[in-house]
Amino acid sequence: MWETIGNEEAVKHLSQSLRDGRVSHAYLITGPDQIGKGTLALDFAKALNCTGVGSPCGSCDQCSRVGKSLHPDVRIIGLSSSEGRDRSLISIEQVREVQHEAYLKPYEGVWRVFIFDGVGRLSEEAANSLLKLLEEPPDQVVIFLLAEDYLSLLPTIVSRCQLIKLRPVLSSVISKVLQDVYGASFELARTLSGLSNGRPGWAISAFADQEILDETTKALHSMETLLDLSIEERLKYASEITSRMSTEKKIARRNLMLWTTWWRAVLFDKQDVLGTEKSGLTFESSHSAASTLSVLQICNAIKSIQKASCYLERNVNPRLIFEQLMLELPNRR
Repeated sequence: MWETIGNEEAVKHLSQSLRDGRVSHAYLITGPDQIGKGTLALDFAKALNCTGVGSPCGSCDQCSRVGKSLHPDVRIIGLSSSEGRDRSLISIEQVREVQHEAYLKPYEGVWRVFIFDGVGRLSEEAANSLLKLLEEPPDQVVIFLLAEDYLSLLPTIVSRCQLIKLRPVLSSVISKVLQDVYGASFELARTLSGLSNGRPGWAISAFADQEILDETTKALHSMETLLDLSIEERLKYASEITSRMSTEKKIARRNLMLWTTWWRAVLFDKQDVLGTEKSGLTFESSHSAASTLSVLQICNAIKSIQKASCYLERNVNPRLIFEQLMLELPNRR
């Protein structure tokens, strides 16, 4: 039983490769944060070692141990550390440990599986060391590289992997999972799926943690507030949000994604687009903005936020990005 939500083509491809005995030694899975890259990799790790019927069966000892992070042959390598502080980069020492383990026979299962989560944050030395492992892969070893995109990776690393691109999942699919699997009410599931931007992992986390939803609502409210602020007040806000990035790296990216969601809701309201796939949202703020702004202003705002997101991914100075964005967003004053 595959736990991956949506992205049926990716699941079908991996299932077929296992049935045909054409398992690749390395896969690069790309897609937005919390879209299901890690879930897909763990699903395949279960399938590779499953001893039940219909792999992954989800219930045999092998599947159960992988799911509980107790399987000795399945290892996740990322930025988290045992000391509780996240690393800034995946180190050469971490990759060397994998190199050593990769040439050992599987201890308990049939395959060893190594999952590099956040492979875009490899140090230069670690990237070169990983490349050597990919060039001479051991038997019965599968390596998963998880990244938002492949542009930050060495082309030589990308060329040695089978690329699997995950796409945003329909909000109706996420909403159904929240209701059927997690017991969410229809209204809450609809709201969370609309806010998720097609990321099941985010929706599930927000359902489990009210604080995530509260912070999201606060970020969305800030977008409406910005419409009525002076240039000076907007620039002050840009300074505040970028100063927080030194301790909370994902704040800027999260806000930009949420702001895009809010502006799309404004656009849908402006154009009277109906249907459950609209966005799952019914904000009074989006109605208010739609009634006072033109379609051109709304579309330009979405373009400006998307441009800011691109610059952020290219490591342009965050303060400059947000100051420019504050100047470009429409003003109702």
